[in-house]
Amino acid sequence: MSKRVRTAILLFVGTLLAACTAKPVIEVEGDGSGTAKVRLEVKKLFADYFTADEGAKVFDAARIRKGMENRPGFVVRRIATPTPETLEMDLLFHDIRSLFSDVVPPNNDGIIRVTQKDGKTTIALHLDRNSAKQVGTLFSAVSNPAFKEMSPREQKTRTEKEYLEAIEFAVGKEGPPLVRSSCLELTVKVDGTLVSQTGGKVVGDAAVFNVPLLRMLMLEKPLDYSVTFIPAPKKATKKPKV
Repeated sequence: MSKRVRTAILLFVGTLLAACTAKPVIEVEGDGSGTAKVRLEVKKLFADYFTADEGAKVFDAARIRKGMENRPGFVVRRIATPTPETLEMDLLFHDIRSLFSDVVPPNNDGIIRVTQKDGKTTIALHLDRNSAKQVGTLFSAVSNPAFKEMSPREQKTRTEKEYLEAIEFAVGKEGPPLVRSSCLELTVKVDGTLVSQTGGKVVGDAAVFNVPLLRMLMLEKPLDYSVTFIPAPKKATKKPKV
């Protein structure tokens, strides 16, 4: 994938998340495989802006499915748009590192790292301005010019103030408060015993990470999150009788 295409994809995702209610849930096993359930619901103010052109869609399920099925390590179990402003996806991944890279692990970009030591598995995510350029995404098939218009560049030539001013210019005074209050709530459930986490909190048997969207978009400081767990013993399979 070219640098130019990567840039466009990242810009789209940044603005999409800022306009959405996003609460993905990831369930991961000791070997790094697992499932992801994602529900995105675009706020009406932004949905109206994104679909201002005739025939424009907020989400094109068919195109998203086609793009994702071409990515290594993914199985699309379900993708649907219950309403024009809502996208739901159920995914299966063979390696969690594939979620943020379009290069087959382990030769990927290093956004997510999986390490195993002393019977424990640690999954760590590190995102900064340099690594952000290399991020593939779950939405590589989507292209809506309106998203790019409102997104900060990877080199961060805009300040937070300038970015919010651009949002206000595009959608009005209601836009900046919505972006400021937006947060990505990522829940990670592990198949085993959760030992520790960094950057979030433990809720029941899961680690929950609340990431302010402005922080994710501007990346003035690197983002670091991790979970460490003891994988559940693999269930023995009975050999068929001969």
